[in-house]
Amino acid sequence: MKKKLTPILFFLISVFTISAKVQGQAALLVLLFGDKAASENFNFSILAGLNASNISNQPNSKSLTGINFGLGVNIKLSDKFYLKPEFKPVSPKGFQGQSSLNSGTEIDQHFNNVNTTRSLSYIDVPVLLSYQVFKHTQVAFGPQVSFLTKAKEQFEGTNDATYEQDIKGLLNKADYGLTAAVTYMLSGKRNGKGINVQLRYNAGLSDVYKNAGSNKTGVFSVNLEFPFISDAVAAKNLAPVN
Repeated sequence: MKKKLTPILFFLISVFTISAKVQGQAALLVLLFGDKAASENFNFSILAGLNASNISNQPNSKSLTGINFGLGVNIKLSDKFYLKPEFKPVSPKGFQGQSSLNSGTEIDQHFNNVNTTRSLSYIDVPVLLSYQVFKHTQVAFGPQVSFLTKAKEQFEGTNDATYEQDIKGLLNKADYGLTAAVTYMLSGKRNGKGINVQLRYNAGLSDVYKNAGSNKTGVFSVNLEFPFISDAVAAKNLAPVN
C-alpha cells in the first residue's frame, strides 16, 4: 500500500515550492500595482503553515493537523505599529476522537465506537494589529472571522472499512474569534528576500456546531511568511536587518 505523506513532510515540500516562486510573484505584483505595493509602508506576503486544531467539549478528542495557506497585506501605520489583514482560503480545522455511526441502517454495526475524524475546511479572514517589540520581533492581536466551506466526518470501521458523510448542515456557516501572534524575522528584506517565522493561536468565540452546547475552536499554528519585495524596491526602501 502506498504510504501517504505526513502533514509535516507535505508542509516542508510546500514551503520549498513557495520560496522558489516568491521572486517571480513579487515581480508580478510590483508590475501590477507599482512600487507602492512593495515598499516599506505597504507590501504583500505569502503565508504557509501547519495548523493543530481541536474543538472544546468533545469527549476524548485529539488535535487534528493540516496545512494552511494564504495571502497577507502589511500596512505600516507608524514606526512601531502595522495593520495586517489576511486572506487564507486554505485553513483546515477539526479533531479526532471515538464515536459511533448513527445512520439508522445495518451498516452502523460495523462502525460502533470507532476512530472518527471530523475535517472542517474554512476560509480565514483575520485583521491583526502588530506592534514592533524588538528589532526582529513583532506581536499581533486582532479579530478573525472564518467561513465554512466543507465539513466531513470519517469513521474507521472493522476490516479496514471506512465510511464518510457530509456534516456541513450541522455546523454554523461562520466562526468568530480572536487571534494572537508572535513573529520573528529570520532574515532581512534585502535583495527581494525575507522570511519570517510566526507562532499563532486562534480562540473561537462562537459555537462550531448548531444546537450542540458549547463547542468552540482552538487552533495553534506555526507559519512562515514570505514578503513580496522586489529587488529594486528592497534595495531602495528597506534596510537590512542585522
